[in-house]
Parts: sequence; C-alpha cells; structure tokens
Amino acid sequence: MQVIDRNVFVKGPLGQLQWDLSPGIEASVEKEEVSLSRNDDSAKLKALHGLTRAELANQLKGVKDGFKENLEVMGVGYRAQIQGNELSFSVGYAHPVSIKLPKGV
Repeated sequence: MQVIDRNVFVKGPLGQLQWDLSPGIEASVEKEEVSLSRNDDSAKLKALHGLTRAELANQLKGVKDGFKENLEVMGVGYRAQIQGNELSFSVGYAHPVSIKLPKGV
C-alpha cells in the first residue's frame, strides 16, 4: 500500500485499486502496516473510519487473492446456463431472464 496526498493505492498480483480518504480520516504506512486515524470522535467520523478500514481490507484481499462467489440454484425446474457473454436463468417466468456478464466473470 502507498499513500499519496489523500489517496491510498493498493497493489497486488491481480491489479491495483485506489481509495480516496474522506475529510477527517488520515492514513500512514510504516513497513507493512497501515494506520488509520480520525480527527475527532464524532459519530460520522467513527463510521467513516470503520468504512475506510473495511474497504482497504477488502481491496487488499481483492488484489492479492481475488474474489469468488458461488451461486447455487435450488428448486424444481430452475435452471441457469451461460450463453455467450450472458447468464440466462429459467426461474418460473414465462420467459428466461438474462444478465450480461461483466468482464472477468
């Protein structure tokens, strides 16, 4: 991780992400540790502090390991299949429901 101005950059084998720090939240990097601090103990800054910590942890996990989500379709007559770059569901409607797949999925 690297802090430049009010931006935190997270780099890893799977890419690079950036997070803009909210006003009142400060970040510093020493060796391999990131420290976050807030200017005061207002409820808003406490919430932003927690949000920033969680977002940076998720970004670090994403650029290091990636994210994977398994979807299990259960029930009689339900189907899901990939057709080109679309995911098509038969979930009880008279017509199939299709969703375009984003890149990387």
